[in-house]
Parts: sequence; C-alpha cells; structure tokens
Amino acid sequence: IDSSPLQIYSSALVFAPRNSLIRKMFDKCIPGWISRPPEVGLDWGDCLRTLDGHEDYLDDITFSPDGKTMASASHDGTIRVWDTVTDEKTLTLRGHIGAVFAVTYSPNGKTLASASSDHTVRLWDTATGEEVSRLEGHGGSVNSVAYAPDGKQIISGSDDGTVRVWDAHTGKVVKTLEVHEKTVSSVTFSPDGQTIASAALDRTIQLWGASTYQRIKVIKCGTPTRLVYSPDGKTLASVEMSKGVRLWDPVTGEEKKETRTGCYIRAVAYSPDGQLLASIDGDNAIRLRNSTTYVEERKLDHSSASNRIAFSPDGRIVAIGVHPYAIQLWDVTRPISDQQDEEDSCLWNPATQKVKKKGPVTRSPLETAVFSPTGSRALSGEYEKIHLWDPATGEQLQTLQVPGFLGGRIALSPDGNTLALARPFLDLWDMAAGEQITRLDHYGGYSYGAIAFSTNGQMVACRIHDHQCSIWSVPTREHIFNLTNLPRICNRLEVSYDGTTFTCVENSNTWAWKFVKRRELPVKILWIPLNYRPNCMDACNGLCIMGYERGEVKFLGFNWGLL
Repeated sequence: IDSSPLQIYSSALVFAPRNSLIRKMFDKCIPGWISRPPEVGLDWGDCLRTLDGHEDYLDDITFSPDGKTMASASHDGTIRVWDTVTDEKTLTLRGHIGAVFAVTYSPNGKTLASASSDHTVRLWDTATGEEVSRLEGHGGSVNSVAYAPDGKQIISGSDDGTVRVWDAHTGKVVKTLEVHEKTVSSVTFSPDGQTIASAALDRTIQLWGASTYQRIKVIKCGTPTRLVYSPDGKTLASVEMSKGVRLWDPVTGEEKKETRTGCYIRAVAYSPDGQLLASIDGDNAIRLRNSTTYVEERKLDHSSASNRIAFSPDGRIVAIGVHPYAIQLWDVTRPISDQQDEEDSCLWNPATQKVKKKGPVTRSPLETAVFSPTGSRALSGEYEKIHLWDPATGEQLQTLQVPGFLGGRIALSPDGNTLALARPFLDLWDMAAGEQITRLDHYGGYSYGAIAFSTNGQMVACRIHDHQCSIWSVPTREHIFNLTNLPRICNRLEVSYDGTTFTCVENSNTWAWKFVKRRELPVKILWIPLNYRPNCMDACNGLCIMGYERGEVKFLGFNWGLL
C-alpha cells in the first residue's frame, strides 16, 4: 500500500462485486484507463480475508486450541503466528535453517512444535516467540509432528524412515520406532492418545501402541501423504497420491470407503464435530462432504489453493494455504447463495461496455491462454482441448480436440487458419479441419517454451533449450536458423512482419504489465487480488486474456493513451 496506493485504490474498485456497497457508491470513479473491467460476481463470496506475509511456499496451517491464533509454517524457514480476530501477524519465529514442513500447538496452547528440513523439531513459547527446546536425532528432514492429547509426548516422522517419540517436557527421545523402509510423510495420535499412526512412501500405514510401542496393525495402501483421525477416533483418513481419500477402520485395518473424485486430493481435515470432511481437490475446489456418506454438501471454488487445510475449533472457518505464499479464511456456515454461479465468466457487450450475460467456462484447469498476433482472436488450452475465443465479445467460437495435449504453449497464425502447439515436438494444425498438418522436429523431441507466428504468417518461432529460439518456415516446413542468447525465462515471443525482429517478453501472473518501449523495463499498473490471479495470461493491444485453474477465461482491458 505504501509503494503503490493508486494500484490498490483502482484494484479495490474494479474487483469489488457488482452489488457491493463500494462498487455502487464509487462505480463512476473507476479509472478511465481501465477500458474493460474484469468480470466479477454479484456479491462477496465466502472468503473472509487473506493473510499474506510469508516469502516462500506455505507448508502447514494450524489453529490454537482456543481459536484465537493461528500458526503457519513455510519454506522460508519461519513460523508465523496470526491473530484470528484482527488478522495481524503477532509473532515470527526464526531459528530453523531449512524449510518448515509442519507445525502444531500443544493441547494447552502454550507451546508450538515445528518440524523442518534441518532434521530438527523445535519447541516455541507462544507468548514470547522464544525457542524453548530443540529436539535433535533424526537423520533426515522431519516432515510431520504431533502432540499427544495429554500434551506429555511428541511424535515426529522423518525422511530417515523412523518415528521418534519425545518427552515434551525434557525434550529427550523416549523411543525410536524404526518402522518404515522409506520416508515417513505423516504421523498422528488417535484422539484418545492410545495409538500412534504413521504413513510412509513405502505404501503402508502402521499403527502402534502409544504406551507399549508395539505394532498393532499394518495397512497396505497406495502412497499416503497425510493422515487424519476423525474426532471420535473411529475412522482414519489417508490422503493418497493416486487414489484420493481413503477411510479406514483403525481397529480392523479394513477400508471403510474409498472416495474417487476423479482428481488428485491435496489435503483433508475433519470438522471438530466430525460431521464434515473438508478437502482441497486437484481442481482447486474446496469440498465439504458428509463424513459418513461422503456426499458433497458444499463446494467453494478457488483458483490457487495449495495443499493445506484446517478447521477452526468452533467449526465455522476453514483456513487454506493459497499459492504462492498466502492463507485464506473461508466462512463455511453462510447459506449457499442462489447466485453462486454468477462468479463464472460473463460475456461482454462492446457497445454498452457492460457485462451482457453469463458465458461458457471449461471443465478443466486452463494451462495456457494467448492472443493471435492481430489480437482478433484468443486461445485457451486445457487437457486435450484448445478453445478459440472472440475477445471483443468473450464468446467461445470453436473447440479443437487435441489427443495427448497436456497443456503447453500454443499460437494462432494471423489469418486464424493454422495453430502451432509446443509439445515435445512443434506441431502445426489446420483449424478448419481440426487436424494436424505436420510436425516440425529439429532436435528429436524437446519441451518447447514460448511460441509465436510472424505477423505475415510465414514464420513460426519457438523458444527451446540453452537460451535459444528456433525459427521455421511455415509454407516449406523447413528449419531456417536459431536465435541465441535469449533471457533464461521467456514467457512470450513476438515476431515482426518480415521476420527480421524478434521480441522476447518476461511477464508475471501477479501483475498486469504495460510495456512502454521494447527496451524499457515494464511498468506495474494494476495490482491483481489473489482470487483473480491467473494461471496463465497474455496481452495484445491493451487487452489481457487470463486463464484460471477453475476453467474460467477472463478479459481485462487498458487504454494506454490515458496512462
């Protein structure tokens, strides 16, 4: 805010819901240089607020037992403590010399335990932020840590394949359980404190007596990354890389239910009353399901959820990690709005400069979004599909079925007849026929980067390895030459009409950029709120196309003459 107050002011207006008080009162104050505001919903969603402060990826989130504070662990090596009422950061705990993978409160809330890649578990005073103990002994990164319900013991799981039991008061090792053949990804106590559960990449979940340290049960499974007990202790949920969530009976070791959602499950958490099981799914949606029937009761769409989720002690709020470094708090008790679908993308009426009607969205996360060289068409790509759009109206014109397309760079020729796909090979497709014309392969298969046609359509350029750009003739399909010494990161290419000038652009998904001159640094002009930051984007003639994980396409226009 101190460095870019006008960006925040403009952003607050254009991204506010259409029925919000701020939008109604100040709608006429939207800056004139924003020629086409982004499509937004009618009302505020269920996201209450966003906490931002970490400098690297978020690894864990946990609420204090009384719900008044929340702790987050990050790859930046810190643990941050937040006031859940004021949203202020109250403490930053520093001391680890590596990423902090897990953090948990003691049952009385007076101590935090953290697990790190520096092979240690550290204990912190939640009142002062001081390190009170360092638990050393693991021979690898410590991935998970948990307190016993009575607060007397701590368990930790590590890359060294062991689970260690510690005395929470003295910090001494009580027992080392050499139980797994590979990395231990998650450890937890049963709610009654009688059982220790551990999950590892050796495809097993193992249950141990918390007082006897005798193995009770070995459950063979997929590749579990997270374990969570239901509050009553009758169900153990495991998150697996290939099979989503699996629910187990911890007494018999039998599987109660396997939940196939059609996508990878990133994280799960039980509500305090045990009635709901919340998950972050691979499509970024946050789903609340009945914990018994597994029927979906609520869905919260998101564009950049990560792999951590936690319920507040009162069950009213869900905290999730958000890419890249933030936390969001969501209200899961609000009635579901009848206008929830209004969040979807809308069609634009260029004559009235107003949203015309709700438009189509795709079903899969969008991996790429680009304009044609003339800006008259736009493309978005998802799994095995490429969509053609009219940027003026926001209407979807065509869908091309592309078997084997997993997301990658694409480009449309100026006449709109030829599509280029940068995959392990450079493929050219006929848009009208929907068929592949040819494959341009000079290197035997490469993961190509940015791609572009010359404005006369006679050449196609593609970023390849070693800071080079490969140039091809479209009519003859012949390789012409390579450009060298390109920037390490090249997100966008432009080729002049005669093919004598090539421009490589570095842009960011976090900001909308204006390039004043080709050789000048970009100027940041509009801050984009977290919920609206795209997975991919492109810009042409003052119009940006933005593609999202949730399958939406949005357009944002600027009038450079007024800037």
